[in-house]
Amino acid sequence: MKKSKGTSLTLVDFGLGPYVHGTPSKRFPVYTRGNVGEVYPEVVFPFSASISTLISSDPAVEALEQTGILTKRENQENADVHMGAFGGYSYVNLSVSRIIAVRTPGVTVEEADATFLGSEGLAPPHVRQRGDRNLRASLRGMLYGLKVLSGKQLPDLEKEQQVARGWQKDLPKIADATNQQLLAVFVEAVPLMGRLFRNHLLITGGAGAGLSLLKISCEKRLNDHTLALTLLSGIGEVDSALPALALWELSRMVRESEELTGLFDQGLDGLNVRLLVESSEVLFAQRFREFLMRFGSRGPNEWEVACEVWGTNPQMPLAIIDRMRHAENDRAPVLKTEKLAQNREAAVSRVHAKFGPLGRWNFDRAHRCAMSYSQARERSKTVLVEIVHDCRLALRELGRRIALEGGGQADDLWYVLLEEFEDYQNDPVSMVEK
Repeated sequence: MKKSKGTSLTLVDFGLGPYVHGTPSKRFPVYTRGNVGEVYPEVVFPFSASISTLISSDPAVEALEQTGILTKRENQENADVHMGAFGGYSYVNLSVSRIIAVRTPGVTVEEADATFLGSEGLAPPHVRQRGDRNLRASLRGMLYGLKVLSGKQLPDLEKEQQVARGWQKDLPKIADATNQQLLAVFVEAVPLMGRLFRNHLLITGGAGAGLSLLKISCEKRLNDHTLALTLLSGIGEVDSALPALALWELSRMVRESEELTGLFDQGLDGLNVRLLVESSEVLFAQRFREFLMRFGSRGPNEWEVACEVWGTNPQMPLAIIDRMRHAENDRAPVLKTEKLAQNREAAVSRVHAKFGPLGRWNFDRAHRCAMSYSQARERSKTVLVEIVHDCRLALRELGRRIALEGGGQADDLWYVLLEEFEDYQNDPVSMVEK
């Protein structure tokens, strides 16, 4: 077992080597991989986990304190209460969401479980404890919820983006930066990411609150809570949909070009090189470079700084283009979005028909909340993963240089705790052998 000085960050060897292993909560003992397993499927690398040593507070604690739904005492437990890495993998606390449900009128523990697990009855039953119900916390949470519904709690995303862009503008050129400057990109980004992640959690909570209210309305009036998802489909202006649109356009270029089709037909291995060296389709190469510049931060493990993304491994998006090129034009994402939007409008009309004036007003308020927070959640995530990517590029170059100068592999850096970096930089081979 190896423990980071002054933090709760611990590496534990379960027989397969050391993995990041945090401290679970005693008050809130049930954790889940639900949701977090989709956005953080791989293990948390030690270097990435060192983020906790660089911020003075937990973004999740700050977010929940702002809502008022948990007490300060509950938030101050010396443990990884809300999120943590155990056995190397990220988990989110299910018990906390259950307590929030208990303290929120109209919401059940089973419904809270389904948010993370996809359906009810899959998790261990909730064991009630003294203090689960707290009238003051419920009132604070209800007051915050009313502000969310009004839109007054939606963080200023434009301001967030300006701050992030300002930070990115001041970044050194990777090729010209010293090793210390490359490390500083990561170190100086962490406090900024902490603030943005706190807001991201609040936005995500707002989207969840709006969705929960929609489910309640649909269940009571139409006996169909699943209709709530239709009410949020095809809403447009969602950042996560933009890469798919760009990839589709690139796939059409391949489909319409005999030369590009031939290069893709040869297989994915070496495709990126063939496109650069053998292809006369200059426009495709230009558009693909532009795609990587704009969406290079995206990928299946975009939250983990140590993992490959589209910008570091172009074969990933090329594989998607390769699959898309076989689809007929009537499978275009924009056509699907238009269809979903039509279904959404029809669902809104269907729900409106079941309500009187006051009911429609409440429904519309919940619907606007869910839509605006859903859009904001994706925008907030985009800002965050772009900062993660800037750190990724700087640290990959740093790892490459250390390996070139002192031996070892470029990716050895990811297995070092931040506090061990100086020793690793001075003697990377000996450090890795430990």
